[in-house]
Amino acid sequence: MGLSSHLPLLFDSILSIHRPMESRAKAVWWTRNQWNQSGSELKLCQQWTRRESIVFGRDTSQPSNDDAMSEGMKRTEQATTISIPVPPTCLAIGAIDEFAAHLTNVIPSRYSNLRSIQGLDFHDFDSDSDSDSDYGIINEKTPNVSTRLIFIPSSLLKIELYAFQQSQLKYLIFARNAKISFIARSAFWWTKSLHSVLFPPSIETLGNSIFQDSGIKFVSFPSTTELKALPNSAFQHSPLSSIEIPASVEKIEKNAFSGTNLESITFHPNSKLQSIGESSFEYCSRLTSIEIPASVQVIEERAFESSSCHSIAFASNSQLETIGPYAFSCCSNLISLEIPSSVKEIDQFAFTDSSLQSICFGLNSQIEQIHDGAFCESALKSISFGLNSKLKSISRFLFYNCPNLTSIEIPAKIEVIEASAFLKSGLKTVAFAPNSCLKTIGECAFKNCRDLSRIEIPSSVEEIEEEAFANSKVESVVFAPNSKLRKIGKRTFQGCALEIINIPSTIEIIEEMRSKSVFS
Repeated sequence: MGLSSHLPLLFDSILSIHRPMESRAKAVWWTRNQWNQSGSELKLCQQWTRRESIVFGRDTSQPSNDDAMSEGMKRTEQATTISIPVPPTCLAIGAIDEFAAHLTNVIPSRYSNLRSIQGLDFHDFDSDSDSDSDYGIINEKTPNVSTRLIFIPSSLLKIELYAFQQSQLKYLIFARNAKISFIARSAFWWTKSLHSVLFPPSIETLGNSIFQDSGIKFVSFPSTTELKALPNSAFQHSPLSSIEIPASVEKIEKNAFSGTNLESITFHPNSKLQSIGESSFEYCSRLTSIEIPASVQVIEERAFESSSCHSIAFASNSQLETIGPYAFSCCSNLISLEIPSSVKEIDQFAFTDSSLQSICFGLNSQIEQIHDGAFCESALKSISFGLNSKLKSISRFLFYNCPNLTSIEIPAKIEVIEASAFLKSGLKTVAFAPNSCLKTIGECAFKNCRDLSRIEIPSSVEEIEEEAFANSKVESVVFAPNSKLRKIGKRTFQGCALEIINIPSTIEIIEEMRSKSVFS
């Protein structure tokens, strides 16, 4: 058997040794007068008061005695180890001052009724406070606390705000039948010595930034957990390398894994995940692949920005509907992507400045809108919208400065090619579906496409806006029979190699047109 299988027996032995005398008291409050020094170890006399919490530090129920406190702190500073046996009558524990700096073990009785380990932000802590609520297991005035091991008994229901932040906690062990359901925000923030945690099935809620900037490398959730969300900044900037997301998790929230060392992420086969939150995998420089569960409906803003993914796969029965702004921007290793047919919207700059070379939409694609600049300045070489595409517009700057994009077929239902849609792209050929519904070619739509030599305008087009083909190498413009063209805007063909153009009889307005030639 491994070490983990022996831990409960080990702690049973420790708890037996530390089991306190029976008492009706519901708390322990250790004071300077209750400490006895023996060599380099401080042992606690078992003298209980009638309170409902343990507070390591000055007894604020007694008159202040600065000299006594100074002497007590001096003794504490000389100690190397403090071991705290927690009596079974105690309901909550905490620490309010520098006594906590030497706490190495907190070991509840095997008969423990401990409900809460609490913590507070002590930057503004008043040492003369007499409030029972002013306590915490680790105090921000003592960032070098030496607490190494915490055993969580089955009676404990929650760990409070900032409980172990900036501590030297190394081992967090849960009882076999743990009932803890809640761990509050920043509980283990900047806890650099804590490398692994095995959560019990009882965990339901984790607070924001729970392991942010910590040393956590491995976490495990049992398959029976009812955890609904991985919270904001849960593992941000930690060395976490792998994780399996439980089936119960419905949302990965903002920055959950941002800046981690994540190399592998897997999802339970019955995953209920619906949303991958903003910047959740941003700057994951070691993450090479991920398979998005079928249940996911939204990938939010910057979810995978600047990650190192080579492969992003979607389940065949994907329910994904929305890919958010900048979701895959600056992904320098992403080569190809197949967009699920269920996707209806791709938001602005979703794939901008990425290495994406190929993108394909399914035959029955539901895509209705691709927002501005979604593929701009990418390495895109080819795009297929699918035969039954419902897309109605090519948005502004959609393919701006895509030098490797040499050809494209515009879907039949496209009605507008918006301003600068293909500006400075590498297009050589542009094809339109035979039954094209295109009505407008927008301002600068194909400007500076220096490899585009020929264009055939569908009969459905009614307006070509200014500078639509300016500074391209267009030599030939052909208008389909039965053209409905009414307007040609300013400088539409300025700087082209065009010599002859046959203007349709339907034309009503020709604004200033400049070319090398005379038109007939």
